[in-house]
Amino acid sequence: MPAGLYRGRLLPKAFRRCAKIITISNHSKMDILRLWPELADKIRVIPHGVSDSYLGCVPAPLGKSLRDVGVKQPYLLYLGGTIPRKRADWTLELYQALGRTDIGLVICGIPEAAHESYRQSLRPEFRANVVFAPFLAAEDMPSLYQNALAVLYPTLYEGFGFPALNAQAVGTPIILSKVSSLCELVGPGSIALEPNDANAWVAACNAVIERRLATAAPDALA
Repeated sequence: MPAGLYRGRLLPKAFRRCAKIITISNHSKMDILRLWPELADKIRVIPHGVSDSYLGCVPAPLGKSLRDVGVKQPYLLYLGGTIPRKRADWTLELYQALGRTDIGLVICGIPEAAHESYRQSLRPEFRANVVFAPFLAAEDMPSLYQNALAVLYPTLYEGFGFPALNAQAVGTPIILSKVSSLCELVGPGSIALEPNDANAWVAACNAVIERRLATAAPDALA
């Protein structure tokens, strides 16, 4: 958080007046305490929960609304955006480094106005395999997660990290950066890697892809 009126005056004033401070992860708690160590007795960590739509998601084919925007199996899923720490560019480079035109990539979080510039950054042989998704309805997201071969989350910093939680809730492997609050969300089906070890990311992606393809139903690969 940059210095300024909000951090320098408004937040300290609010902190003095409040009875307790609730934050979403131990990492975000430590971020706060580095700036205001006197708040140690006031802070409580209450992590975000998982929506019932993910916890109750049962295996089913992709719905029409997802197929209509170009999503088709098999695919990897990235959720992020254009903020540099989200590393959309890095994800596209990783996808190309896999060298697989038999696997698609679905990108969520990029504004529609930027879709074409991102697409043109890809080598020609990969462009048709990358879907830059438009805004998707909340009810479509559990299926999008569940039908992916894996979720890619190479972010450099998160205060929490819903994609990590959501992927694990529906049983989809997630390959994520071993950074910040994401270290608190590592569970079954997650692979935590050093964020800049591209070789490790390629190896992990290929291992997950091969394992998932070997066990996938034939109709899921159509």
